[in-house]
Parts: sequence; C-alpha cells; structure tokens
Amino acid sequence: KIAAHCGASVDVPTTPAAAGARLTDIAAAREEPSRALAGLACACVASLAGEFVARGRAKHANAQDLANMCYALALLGLGDDAAWDSALLPRLLQIAPLFRPHALASVFWALGRLQKRPPPHVLHALVAQAMHLLAEHGRQPAEGHRGRQGMRGTVDLVRERTQLPQFLSNVTWALARLQERDKSLLASVETAFLDVAGQANVQNIANMLWAFATLEEPGQRLFPELSGRVQGLARDGRLGAQSLSNILWAYAKAGYYDVSLFDSFSVACQAALPRFNSQDLANCAWALGQVSHRDKRLFAAVARAVPRSLPDMSPQEVSQVLWSMATLNFTSKLVCEAVSARVVTELRDPGAAAAWRMQTLANVAWAYAVMMPDDVELFTAVFARVDITLTLDEAPGEGPSVRGGGNPEPDPSDPGASDIRHKRQLFQAHLA
Repeated sequence: KIAAHCGASVDVPTTPAAAGARLTDIAAAREEPSRALAGLACACVASLAGEFVARGRAKHANAQDLANMCYALALLGLGDDAAWDSALLPRLLQIAPLFRPHALASVFWALGRLQKRPPPHVLHALVAQAMHLLAEHGRQPAEGHRGRQGMRGTVDLVRERTQLPQFLSNVTWALARLQERDKSLLASVETAFLDVAGQANVQNIANMLWAFATLEEPGQRLFPELSGRVQGLARDGRLGAQSLSNILWAYAKAGYYDVSLFDSFSVACQAALPRFNSQDLANCAWALGQVSHRDKRLFAAVARAVPRSLPDMSPQEVSQVLWSMATLNFTSKLVCEAVSARVVTELRDPGAAAAWRMQTLANVAWAYAVMMPDDVELFTAVFARVDITLTLDEAPGEGPSVRGGGNPEPDPSDPGASDIRHKRQLFQAHLA
C-alpha cells in the first residue's frame, strides 16, 4: 500500500543484504523515506511470494489466501513475478469453484490491474465461477428470510449481497482491461448490477460504465437506467475528477446522448477542471466532440486549462483535444499556438517524433486545417514526419500494393483500412 500510494517507480532490493543496506540509508537520511519504503515493500512481497512457492504453500492455499497473494502482487505491480506461472495460476484453476464473491473480485482486480491475461482454461474457470455466483445470487432468498442455504447462514448471504456491486464492477473492469468479451457473463452482470445499483458507490458505477463502453457492449439497459443516478451525482458535485471523466467518456463511447445529462456533465466538468489531469481533460473534450455537445463556456475553460496541462499530455491526448475543438468549431488561438510550438519541436526530434502515430498526426493536421490553416510551420513539420512514416511503412515486403489504379474504399475488415483513412485525412488537410 505504501508503494502504491507513492506512485513512483522504485529500485527494488533483490537480496536481504540489499534490503538491510536500504534500511541503513533510510536511517541515515540518505534516501527519501517514501521511495525507500516502497522499494522495501516490493522486495518484501516478492520475497514472501517466493517462499510461498518454494515451501509448497501454494499447493494448499485456500481461496482467500490465494486472493490476498494475487492482490498484493498486483498492488505493487509485480506482474512478472515467477510465482504467477509456477504456482498461483495453477492453484487458481484447481480451486476456482471454491471462490466466494469477495475473494474472486480480488483475483479479477489483480489480473486486470496487471493486464495479465491468464491461460484460456484458467480464465474460463474464473468466468464460470463468476457465472455460478451470479446464478446463486438470483436464487437467494429475501434478506428477511431466516433459513439457511447450505452451510452458510443468512448473515453470510446478506454480507455477500452488500459486496455484490464491488464484485460485479471488479469483474467487469478486469474483463475490459483483458479485452475479454464474454457476452453471456456481461448480460448476467448487467442484470445483477441494476438489481443492486442502489447499493453501488460512485467507483462501482464508473467502472461498470467504463468497462461496458470499452468492450463496446451495448448496455441497452445499463446506460439509460443509470443515467438518472449519474445526472444526480454530477449535479450535486459528488463525482471525482476521474470518475466524472470516465463516466462522460463511457456515455459518449456508447453513443448514448441525452441533452440534460450532458448539460449536467458540462457544469460538473467546469467545476472539476482544476482537478483534471491530462487524461481527464482529453476524455472530457473528446466525449463532448463525439456527441457534438456544444458548450462555449466549458470549452473556453478547457482552452485556458490546455496550456497548463500541455507538458503532461500525450500526443494522443493532444490530438483528442484538438479534434474535439475543431469538430465543435471552437477555435482558441492560445491553444493552437501552444500546441503548435510543442508539435513542431517534437516532430523535429527523431526520438520524440516516434510517439506521434499516424492517427494523432491525422487528427492534428485536420484540426489545424479547420482552426488555423495558415500555420505553415506546423503543416511542414507534420507532412515531413508523414513522409518519413510512409517510407518506413512501405519498405519492400511490408507495405500493401494497389493495382489497376483508382482509390477504392477501404474494407473495414482489412487491418490496413484505418491507416488508409488516416492518410486520406491528412491529404484532405493538405488540400485545405
């Protein structure tokens, strides 16, 4: 937890002697304590995981112990630890039917956080247990029922019901992170979540909506039935910066547009802008552009925020903001000049230029063709980089060939179709 809280990369001591030396450095104030403690935490957990496997404890671990070990490794970002493949994943497969919601939620969260996709048979076993628990939830008696179900009493059932929103959001969030689109499970999750939505907190709701949108799952009931709750949370200022931007992005990505809902989002975004990081800012701008929701006051505030956030923004985030402003016909000279200076500088540096992919270059070129078509320096830098990229893409034996002339429509199923669209977008910007 210390390491996760610090949020910094740490130098992990790999031996007891190195850990002891690190403690000496802390005591002598030669190293900043939070980073040192984070490194020790990583070393401690990695060491314990190694002993856990070496002593054969993993073969006898129960579901909760196994879930705790997975959680700890994931919290510290130890996805490459040898314990996963040698012991944890095999044991997960063996005892998958024994997991209860709380423990299974921790396992899914760990896999999602690390984006560690287990072997198909392990993942399918975990998904099957999730389906079983959801079916069991549907058969549970009312909370006032005093009987027993199997070996578990009513108190256990009620406790698990209160944990259900967290379980559902963790499982769905992990599936999205792993790009696992199990339609049967998602349909069951949607029904179950709406059944307990009144008990769900903001994070549960944000994760659920984000996951369905990421997996491009329709959520035909989820998005409309949660919109009233979400609108109230936005109106009352109860959405944190990340939750707000994720929920806004999810509704836009899912194509669910309601004017009053997005008006509430706009007001909430204006209040939250000082707390937005670069990704939140890009999500907000992109979402409003995606659904063509015009709010001049909000975009004026976004324009003031962009120069401040620009050093932290990735090329994709920069292109998303520009694309949205151009789509909504909102031009800011302040933003265009600040972004142009950065883009030109980075595209002239071979190391930095590699981060600007064809899609981002296409978005930037098109946006400037709309908002500031006389920025010759930017267009020169962009198209020079495009020439280099196309030369690399069309090296012998690597690029597609087109015979017979003409300019056929790209086949959406063709992996190169998106590249063709990006090149056309650049060409249109060049003509403008």
